[in-house]
Amino acid sequence: MSTLTDTQLLSFVRPLLRASETAKVAAQGVIPIDTKEPASPEDAHERRRVLTVVTSSGFAASSEEGSVFIFKRKSTGELVVDSIVPITHDFQISVAQVAPVGGDGDGADKRPARQANKAPGQFLVTVKSPSRDREFFLLSSSPSLKDVLGECRRLKGSAEADLKAQAPWNKTHHLTTTHAWLEHYQHQLMNISLDNVLGGDNLDPTTTTPFDEHTVPDSLFHPPSLSVPLGKRLSPASAGLPPTSEGATADLILLRDDWIRKQLNRSSREMREKNAPGSSEIRLRICSYNVNGQNPPTREEAVKALGSWIRTQPPGRARADSLPPSETSTVLASETSSIDTKVSDTTPPATPKPPTRGATLPAPGKVDGTNVTVPDIVRVDSPTPIGHRASVTKDETEPDILVVGFQELDLSTEALLYREDPAREEAWTAAIIEALGQRSDGDQYIKVASKQLVGMLIILIATKSVRPRIRDVRTSSAAVGILGLMGNKGAVALRCRVDGTVLTFVSSHLAAFEEMHDKRNYDWREIVRKLVFVPSGIADVVFAAAAEAKTPIFATSPSAPTLTASVPGLETVVNTPAVDAKTGEGKPSGEEGKENPLFEPAIVAASAMPVAEHLRVMEKATIWDSDCVFWNVHLNYRIDLPDLDVRELLGDTSHPTDKHNISTLLKWDQLKNSQRSAKVFEGFEEAEIKFLPYVTPLFSRRCSLSVRTYRFEFGLKADKNGYDIKRKPAWTDRILHMCSDSANVKQTGYSSHPELLLSDHKPISATFEIEPDSMTNATQELLMKTLLHRLGDWILSDEQPNIKIDVQNVDFGSVDFNVPVLRTLRVKNVGKAPCGFRFVPPTEDSAVCEKWLRIEPQWGIILPGESQQVQLTVHVTADNAVHLNSGKRRLEDTLVLHALRGKDHFIAVGGSYKATCFANDLRWLSRLPCPIREYADPTSKKELLGEEQASNAPNEVMRLIAWLMSNALDENDLFLAPGDGDTIYRIREGLDTGEAFEDNLKPTDAKSVADVLVALLDSLPEPVIPWSVQAQCAEVADRDAAFELLGDLPAVNRNVWVSLTAFLHFLVEHAGVESTAKDRRLRALAAVFAPVLLRDNLSTSAVSPLGKRRFLLSFIHG
Repeated sequence: MSTLTDTQLLSFVRPLLRASETAKVAAQGVIPIDTKEPASPEDAHERRRVLTVVTSSGFAASSEEGSVFIFKRKSTGELVVDSIVPITHDFQISVAQVAPVGGDGDGADKRPARQANKAPGQFLVTVKSPSRDREFFLLSSSPSLKDVLGECRRLKGSAEADLKAQAPWNKTHHLTTTHAWLEHYQHQLMNISLDNVLGGDNLDPTTTTPFDEHTVPDSLFHPPSLSVPLGKRLSPASAGLPPTSEGATADLILLRDDWIRKQLNRSSREMREKNAPGSSEIRLRICSYNVNGQNPPTREEAVKALGSWIRTQPPGRARADSLPPSETSTVLASETSSIDTKVSDTTPPATPKPPTRGATLPAPGKVDGTNVTVPDIVRVDSPTPIGHRASVTKDETEPDILVVGFQELDLSTEALLYREDPAREEAWTAAIIEALGQRSDGDQYIKVASKQLVGMLIILIATKSVRPRIRDVRTSSAAVGILGLMGNKGAVALRCRVDGTVLTFVSSHLAAFEEMHDKRNYDWREIVRKLVFVPSGIADVVFAAAAEAKTPIFATSPSAPTLTASVPGLETVVNTPAVDAKTGEGKPSGEEGKENPLFEPAIVAASAMPVAEHLRVMEKATIWDSDCVFWNVHLNYRIDLPDLDVRELLGDTSHPTDKHNISTLLKWDQLKNSQRSAKVFEGFEEAEIKFLPYVTPLFSRRCSLSVRTYRFEFGLKADKNGYDIKRKPAWTDRILHMCSDSANVKQTGYSSHPELLLSDHKPISATFEIEPDSMTNATQELLMKTLLHRLGDWILSDEQPNIKIDVQNVDFGSVDFNVPVLRTLRVKNVGKAPCGFRFVPPTEDSAVCEKWLRIEPQWGIILPGESQQVQLTVHVTADNAVHLNSGKRRLEDTLVLHALRGKDHFIAVGGSYKATCFANDLRWLSRLPCPIREYADPTSKKELLGEEQASNAPNEVMRLIAWLMSNALDENDLFLAPGDGDTIYRIREGLDTGEAFEDNLKPTDAKSVADVLVALLDSLPEPVIPWSVQAQCAEVADRDAAFELLGDLPAVNRNVWVSLTAFLHFLVEHAGVESTAKDRRLRALAAVFAPVLLRDNLSTSAVSPLGKRRFLLSFIHG
């Protein structure tokens, strides 16, 4: 861009603005680069920018509102918006003069690399707002630069004055309705995404485009239902039996919506990566606590008592449950806890505390964190090295959004009659915000919304900077208690939209007692059915309606239905009357005469709602109408094992990788088993549980008794390990989540907090990182119309789809057991209309593909001239290898690719499964006349041996045991530490081919040999000890009874058992360790081998894991 005068710059910018906006001043600059080399002409053109200060006095603003628009020029010469920085009270801009080039007479450029390509006389301008990372520009000294700085200073002062002049309720609750006019311009920031979708130049948003005529279906503005996956919603079809006409139309609509959502998600991700990677990330923390009617701690104790639960545990800090209990660190429910504590009492001071960690010097021109000034141009000899963007470092222990679920908040009889005491909620909220404390970045926490049902309460808290991004807040509750109606059991829930991502949070309390398993399953389904979210008030109904009517709406009304206020930036108050547009009358809700600062009479213009014209509100939503559902619960699910087994397993730490036998116990967790059988929480995920289902020892100030359980009380009797003898330990409190494919969610933590001793239950917490869809509503709608335009009227079109597959036969070659093999094929649309496709089963009663094959994607849309890559993966595991081992080993399948309203296309899949001894029956292996690979060779004429000629035990098992007996007796951690992957594969090949791998192994390979032996035994279709006799084995009283029962086993099973246990016995005895270490090693080996040799059958009743271990120890203990 050639140098232009200020007048010429403004003449370029003004046509891009609406009549309500004014371009005040403009200046030209470039983005600095990090190189010593001179920039190429193309790169120099790409880095040029125009900084323009734009103001608007619309949208109910009391004075001018300003923003810094940063434009760049396209190759066609047009200006397009590159970024926008609102000028608010916390807006920052600084300037520093670039140091002149130092020389030593040789003319060499001695400037640092980051200052290279910066000419003398230029100034480094830094622009920053709380919602964006810093942006850096180099501008030449000119009157226009001073004008830009002066205008920014003036508008910042105006924003500060507006903030001070706001009504007290507005300042207190951080109402943010400013800069709504920027919504119109946000979609210009999507140029890169539009380019990717359209494959051409960017669109001028001020002109009418061919796709303006397309109406975006309302379904696209809401997340798809999580309850039923898309594949199960498609119409029934198979080869030669396509969907009906109505079914095909319904399928095309489903595929269209799915395709558009994926394109939107991709575009949103590209926009985030382009503008400020990671800047929109939300750190979410979810907490759950059954408080058993206890009051919260006082303000003085809140941080100490609740801090580790409410905030993420800092890296490197020892967890409380790993520290020795101390009477001085024990925080008890205080009798002096004030139930009248107000949230406002815990509001952090206005002046933030200086950060104690990660403190940095202020950037040039910044005075402090609360009173930032815009300086005149000054010279700084050594400006701080910079890049194009710089990220603000956040304390990883500080959540941006906190959701807390309480159970048994109120145990009074009156509470059962739905008398909900707001004082308890206020007291707990105050304690939580006090525990959160002051953030390192100076931000503060505020309550957004809450919902209570008798003793259940859910609270949503967010930082002030994140609060404006939370919209459409709704609440709901469901009672499933006494008679299925009372609120002593049930759930409370919150639903909100964070940017463009819909999140639902549920906190529930289900029936107690171990035998109430089926009742809990039933209640969960009832809660899912009953939880319905309706629009909750001002932001959702009033403003949306007023946007059409263009009329003022009053903020109070006594006659309107009870709803929940949800203006962006305004905290929600439960039981708030909504607006009555006719009368405008109203009075505060709640107790008579109680002051409610949110209910000062106020007329709010409809246009003040930043998203009123674009927000599409679902009239009624269920929990499934979400991008993510988070369920933090006191579920009361127990462990289906005998009480003594649970206690002894938890006290055993001998297992090398499963301390306290957590994995063993979770196999019989009622919740896990209900999920496996698809009775509850189908599709939900739970992070790996690594915490104990009980608390650490409690040392009372009044007694020294140590009690461990999921609940505790003073003075209880305990067993030898410190567990309450009346309550079987269980993971009764859980946090689960379920997210759509388009949601960018990652769980980063899952913990129990046994150090918190306020209640007789223990709280839990989980942390997540969420990258919400930050695409504005205007941009989203524009992009949807763009995509619909590309699809055209294809659903109603008579054009026959025409696709071509690049390969008709996919050969996977030789496939090893448990080694995935990947192939790809490409499907191209050679027709004139978009084509929807899906893979369908070859017959009505068959699956789409064999169990050993996976197809990704199984459905989609292909535009004319474009291609879709389909990935096919073959993975033969122990679960699906049995039928391959028992029959022909040729991998064969026929895939049917159906073009909706078109033809079926057939793809032949083939491969050769390499015969292996893994996943074969012991008796069958013992009848092999030679190595299995040789026997399976099509040219081989060898046949299986008869029963009378069969070997006593499979040769493969005996080879491994023999090598270990000769080479591994001195390996102390044999079977207790992993081996090497390559060596394991080589040993497996040797077993299958008969090659003598033994000569090539070293003693250091013993762990690999041990791993192969355990894996081979674990892959058997039925374990060494058949399921039919395992219950008897677990009940044997002594060693003699164990040996007697062994005689009932099949001969080959008995021989394998005797050979293996004899080796394990010799292994322990050879070590010659002292008795305590020997006993620990015995228990560790039993913990490793019992689940393999006596593998559980989860479809039958539980067999005692300890009984199985005792049976095994009868043979290896000696």
